[in-house]
Parts: sequence; structure tokens; C-alpha cells
Amino acid sequence: MVVRIGLLLILSLSIVSCSNSVEGQRKRWAYNMDRVDFLTQKYPNFNVVLVDIKKKSETQFSSALQEPEEETKIQQMSDANKTISPSFVRKLYQLDNQYNELRQLQEKLAATKQKGDEKIVSAIQANTIEQLIKNTQAEIQELKPSSVAQADRLVNQLVHPIEQKIKSLKSYLTKSQQDLETPITTTSQ
Repeated sequence: MVVRIGLLLILSLSIVSCSNSVEGQRKRWAYNMDRVDFLTQKYPNFNVVLVDIKKKSETQFSSALQEPEEETKIQQMSDANKTISPSFVRKLYQLDNQYNELRQLQEKLAATKQKGDEKIVSAIQANTIEQLIKNTQAEIQELKPSSVAQADRLVNQLVHPIEQKIKSLKSYLTKSQQDLETPITTTSQ
């Protein structure tokens, strides 16, 4: 699964560089289809919405392929790619990476704490990373959205604390590293 995510990440980077062409839109389409198929397997409770966006975007994409004017074709293909990739799809797909980032930040903060920065102790204790991850995973499995708007709203609500936790841990880590790099000065009397 990690390899698949890595390959899709590499593919996504190559897609960005050529997305304003028919070929670029085709690559983006393949990436988005793989991503939705992956999420359909991982989050079957989202199937109603995922199947719906997949059908709508397939119709749009097929129609775009019939378009003789290249600029119009590219725009219609782009629209199909937007349909298949709403916010909740992107956020769900990134969750495992965010969980790993939280764990790595916690490890780095723990290492910093061992070097003498006691301010970090409360940050690590207050941030029960594994509990946050478990709660988020459990809550996501219970969701059964029936529309894209509902899925976007619900996933945004669940992912927001994860995003905020990452932001706060990065801030603690940056501050801690700056404190360790600041030379101790003494004043002479």
C-alpha cells in the first residue's frame, strides 16, 4: 500500500507538469481513477458518493473525448478531473500520510525533550497522537455520506483536528530547535 501511494505521488507530480494538454489530462484522469478506486476499497462506507462522482466524471470524460476542438476538449477533461477529485477525496487520500507525519513529529519532539527542553513535555502529553488517530479512523468508518457536499463537510470536520495538531507540533518543534540553537550568553558584572 505504501508503494502504491508512493507511485501515485510520483505520477501526480508528473501530471502537474503537463496537465494543460490532452495527454496531461489523461494522466491526471488515470491517477484520479486509481485514487477513487483505492478509496472505494479502503472506505466502503463512502461508496455511494464515490460511485456517484465516478459515474458523473466518466460521463464528462467520455463526452470530452468526443470534442474535436482541442482547447475545449482539454477544458472538459479538466472539468471531469475536478468532478472526480472533490475535497473529501483528496483529504481522505492524504490521511495516512498525515498520521505518519504526526507520529514523526511526536518522535522528534520526544528527542528534543530528551535534550533538555522541558516545555515540550506538556506538548507531547497533551497531544495524545495515537488516540487522535484512532478516534479519527473510527469516526471516518462510521460516516455514510450521501452527497459530495456532505462528504466534504464531514471529512473536513474530522481532518481539521489532525491538520491543527500537525501545525501545532511543527510550531513546537521549530521553537524547540531554535531554543537549542540559541547560544547561552552570560553577563559580566
